[in-house]
Amino acid sequence: MTTEGRWWLLSVLAFRLPSGIGVANLPILFLGIWQVLSRRSKGDYFLLGWILIVSVPLILTLPGPRYFFPMFPALAIVMAYGLQYYEGEATRSLLAALLFASAALYLFVDWPHAAGDLFIR
Repeated sequence: MTTEGRWWLLSVLAFRLPSGIGVANLPILFLGIWQVLSRRSKGDYFLLGWILIVSVPLILTLPGPRYFFPMFPALAIVMAYGLQYYEGEATRSLLAALLFASAALYLFVDWPHAAGDLFIR
């Protein structure tokens, strides 16, 4: 792997992939990963296998960030495990995540109009 390839991979893993997952969802994701690693049931091994089978070949071959999409349902399940840990806060966390995702979707869909109205006057 060349130095340019390493920088590109680092930029995908540091900026593009977290923005695809949603930066606001990363704490829930890390909490879910902690839950999955601490429980270690057969279903958890399947879930970790799903994430690794998709992510490891992609990291080694340096494709575009869109190829990580098959991993997102597994990440959503892991985040659901993370939300189960905080039973009382799960509804508020989920509503906040949906609100942030809706705002990001609005910006992605209508970027020229939203950027003109929000950021440039």
